[in-house]
Amino acid sequence: MENTRYNFIFSLLVSFIVISTLAVSGSAFITKNSNNNKKLHTKVISDRFVSNGRVIMESSKKRAAKDELSKPDVDEVLYINEKMEYSLTTFCVPRHYSDYLTSILIPNGLIMNRIEKMAASIIANYSFSASSRGEKKNLHMICVLKGASTFFFALMEKMRLLHQHTEADYVPFTFDFIRVSSYVGTSSTGNVKISDGTSVKELKNKDILVVEDIVETGNTLKKLLPVLESHGPSSIKVATLLEKRIPNGCGYKADFVGFSIPDKFVVGYCLDYNEIFRELEHICIINEKGIEKWAE
Repeated sequence: MENTRYNFIFSLLVSFIVISTLAVSGSAFITKNSNNNKKLHTKVISDRFVSNGRVIMESSKKRAAKDELSKPDVDEVLYINEKMEYSLTTFCVPRHYSDYLTSILIPNGLIMNRIEKMAASIIANYSFSASSRGEKKNLHMICVLKGASTFFFALMEKMRLLHQHTEADYVPFTFDFIRVSSYVGTSSTGNVKISDGTSVKELKNKDILVVEDIVETGNTLKKLLPVLESHGPSSIKVATLLEKRIPNGCGYKADFVGFSIPDKFVVGYCLDYNEIFRELEHICIINEKGIEKWAE
């Protein structure tokens, strides 16, 4: 009787050990397969996003490997590659433009969210620089007309809202306008014309942020910045919504960049082709039919 009881207890212990071992092994097997499935799922999603032309954030090293023309100094630049385009039927496009566009490069919602992130970066940058000097100096923003105006007002509104909900006791920014032009048709001439605003010359000891719509050859800023520097500002930085990767640029890199885009002629969000397309809310690629229709 005593032996039978001991045998029963021993059998229970052996069964418990076997069941525990199987449970641990099964858990490890499930975890391993789960991880493999996650990796596979991630790869499939990644491939689908690339093939469908979604926007992906890439590191500077990956960008440089893909495109030697693109070497941003900041990893936060949102890189739009050659295949990243949306069908015109994906978003709302005015009927009077739909026949003259190839595709949507950057939809309005993405533009607005990216501008909000840029606004936060700019505020953080200038708040830090002011506190490090022990001063409370407001930022003086200069909009380069006309193309940057929509971006400029959206950026200011985002900055205003972000500043409004802080304990900061200083005026966040003042602003002015300057007219600079270098375009004829679809290409930059390199012949930059500058028309000063009413108070552009009152820049002494101010922190200046020049707001541009797009940096391409860099010729516009190459001519504009020395003019502004001649009036003795404390600092000058540049924020641009777009930075185009082109082979004949001067190599100028803005301090704050929304999107790095391929070498395609874009319109919309106040970027124009002979004054057309400015009111289009998305950034789109114009087609040959559009270029011919509104050619000067």
